[in-house]
Amino acid sequence: MRSGKLFATQAEPDRSVTQRVSEFAHEGLVCATMRCGTCNFDNPDNMRFCGSCGSSLLPKCTQCGFESPAGFRFCGKCGATLTAVPAPQSAPASAPAIVTSVVTESVPSRESVPPESPASVAERRQVTVLFCDLVGSTQLSEQLDAEDLREVVQAYQAVATEQIDRYEGHIAQYLGDGLLVYFGYPRALEDAARRAVLSGLAIVNAIKNLNERLQQKYGRSISVRIGIHTGTGVVGDVGAKGKREQLVIGNTPNVAARLQGLAEPDQIVISSVTNLLTGGYFNSESLGLQTLKGVSTPMEALRVIGERRSDETAVEGAAPHAPFVGRQADLALMRSRFERARESKGQAILLLGDPGIGKSRLLSAFRSEVVAETPWVTCRCSPYAANTAFYPLVEPLAHLIGLGREDDPERRLAQLDAWVGSQPNLTGADHALLASFLSVPWPPNRVKLSLTPQQEREATLKLLTRVVLAQASNGPVVTVVEDLHWIDPSTLAFVHGLLGAVQNHRVLLLLAARPTFTPSWQPAAHIAKIELGKLSDPDAEQIVLRLSGGKPIPRVVLHQILEKCDGVPLFIEELTKAVLESGLLSDTGDRMELAHPFTSP
Repeated sequence: MRSGKLFATQAEPDRSVTQRVSEFAHEGLVCATMRCGTCNFDNPDNMRFCGSCGSSLLPKCTQCGFESPAGFRFCGKCGATLTAVPAPQSAPASAPAIVTSVVTESVPSRESVPPESPASVAERRQVTVLFCDLVGSTQLSEQLDAEDLREVVQAYQAVATEQIDRYEGHIAQYLGDGLLVYFGYPRALEDAARRAVLSGLAIVNAIKNLNERLQQKYGRSISVRIGIHTGTGVVGDVGAKGKREQLVIGNTPNVAARLQGLAEPDQIVISSVTNLLTGGYFNSESLGLQTLKGVSTPMEALRVIGERRSDETAVEGAAPHAPFVGRQADLALMRSRFERARESKGQAILLLGDPGIGKSRLLSAFRSEVVAETPWVTCRCSPYAANTAFYPLVEPLAHLIGLGREDDPERRLAQLDAWVGSQPNLTGADHALLASFLSVPWPPNRVKLSLTPQQEREATLKLLTRVVLAQASNGPVVTVVEDLHWIDPSTLAFVHGLLGAVQNHRVLLLLAARPTFTPSWQPAAHIAKIELGKLSDPDAEQIVLRLSGGKPIPRVVLHQILEKCDGVPLFIEELTKAVLESGLLSDTGDRMELAHPFTSP
């Protein structure tokens, strides 16, 4: 918190807060209006023309005439700068603007997704920066001819670029043998931090594969170091005389570069801020507080070990033990359906809700009640694999069979053989199907599949359903498929088949999705639906109270938290933690009080 300043005024907007408020308005979480630029009349949101004077409320491009949606500063068709047309304005707050000062200086917000902006206009943005550097390039230059070195560097850059593009990163600069990469600029991403870490892991694996070729041709192998940090900066064009680049100006790139310097060969080191924003999707090891050159305050650095399995992943975007309130009726329904499943009357529940509304937290609360006695299998769809057949099912099945990520081919085949041998209902053809599904090398002297791709897909669907049902032979099983809004067609076909097959088995199928997902199956008595709504103010207050250790906070602060978060549990938790960590409040023993007096703006 800046000295002597508790609250930012309306004259001092900050980009990260603006993004958050815009995101709230876009998701319908705050009341928004459209103010006419001609007569200043406040029209309801989503209107095209002013109800008072008839003027257009949409910004019209002077270059191509295209009318962009409200809030666009650049034409959605040609990218030209638009004339100023007021964007939707959130309802004015009666309390001081606590959100602006606290969120800006404590925890970066999760990125909203505004339209891309031309770099010629400088703006403040939150961005995740990845810095990748080739290890030992000086020694390599002494060992290789210049032309050979150039080919090696080009090969390294090519495989790294492929993985960066895969996760929608933007390569801002090729710095000799280093790469400066942005996630979240110029295109803002909802999960920029996670994409950056996934990209880093993919680069390290791609380099290992590249080394096989390099060893054969040059007798050399290479390795990389990667550093990742998330923060804010001013982005836009820099340079002069025709040599201009789109760069992020600020401390964020510097921190990413310094973190790269802490990494060992083929390691990824991230900041605690980036780690927080990845939502628990990675295993990491803390390196403790590090003093980085050019950074005045020591910061925690973490070494990324790898991506977590689906069943290990923490509640998305929230602490694993976030307060659970306001969902008792939903939890009771899940208990009731589980009891029916225990009696061989298989059940399914479709859980719908907006991002941050508490789908994963509800699943976590239910799991804590049944996990001691019941196998729990989690399959998670991914936006990066929406076109990859059966992607959510491969890892859970490999884990069930006991295949490790680092196992060599011989070990994987031996483990698959042992598992299939323990399943009396599986045939030799099933064995070969599983090997193909899990990419386990199949010996040429064994039974071969003579199926067309479509026949193999149909056989695989039936096999996967039988595997799930077989796990329920000794007791109830809970199978979870999360994020169905990103589901691939083959996995959706599996879900369809399982929905029709579970009714006489001890299986509870839990399906979680955002409201944009439309079920393609027919309603049935054994399929229930839970639609999670916003929390009431009393329930929201309970989250704040539990996070503050049971100590009430000032009503003026509580009012703003409730107003800005509008019943979304994830936002309530993030903002409350930010307030508690900001120094805004002081602990008086039995309650929290404002640390300094203030004047409402």
